[in-house]
Amino acid sequence: MMHRILNDLLMAFSSEGSGRVALTASASGTKIPEERFIQIVIPTWGSADNILILPEPVPGKIVIVAGAATGGELRSSAPATVAINGGTGAAAESAVAANQMVVAICESSSSWKAITIAGNGTVAGLEAAA
Repeated sequence: MMHRILNDLLMAFSSEGSGRVALTASASGTKIPEERFIQIVIPTWGSADNILILPEPVPGKIVIVAGAATGGELRSSAPATVAINGGTGAAAESAVAANQMVVAICESSSSWKAITIAGNGTVAGLEAAA
């Protein structure tokens, strides 16, 4: 198991690794792939109202969304029952500011915890989904 985790970490941060994925967010939501336990997403938001959807919750899964010139929205795969920082709701989502990196870690089958890293390196909690 440890070998798999280390391999996933190396792949996630390699520019050639399959743990790195470029995605274009959409108004209806673009799902982040499920395949990797640890992955980095290079987003193109296009609009602050466009959405990226986290993978199905698997405890320990890590998704890193790189900062981009335009921010957007982050939503869980089942926003009414899978929380982001304690927030749930029929279409609940968390706003991601421009140039803000998000590190989301799945805590349980019903909860993601997420922090942000601003362009200047300041770390804070991502707003709860609402």
